[in-house]
Amino acid sequence: MPTDPSGGGALRDRLAGHRTVLAWVRTGISLAGLGFVVAKFGLFLRLLSVRTQTKALPSAPFSGYLGVALVAMGAATMLLGYRQHRLGLATGQAGQDGLPSEWPLMLLVGGCSLASLALAVYLLIGPGG
Repeated sequence: MPTDPSGGGALRDRLAGHRTVLAWVRTGISLAGLGFVVAKFGLFLRLLSVRTQTKALPSAPFSGYLGVALVAMGAATMLLGYRQHRLGLATGQAGQDGLPSEWPLMLLVGGCSLASLALAVYLLIGPGG
């Protein structure tokens, strides 16, 4: 395999790492969104059972806890993906100039993780929680 004398391989590797982290973030956001839907669907089932005066499904009380767990797993997924990315940078590309900055990616992962954790807290203590 020919080597790239211009150093484009390092940039290509860094951008591939960024795409990988963004895939982790998409997965984490999907888990958090699914958790929110599961938690709120359980609330919907409880309200429906009160309105129609029927017994709620036995799984309805646990849907809130399952939803919170999924939201927390989404936040953990994003943080673990970023940690893996940072470990990859530390082993292969330390100190190379001309590569994209890491702060936008760190800001994205941190913001999405904090939003997921805030959603988990809202689901636990918010209205209908």
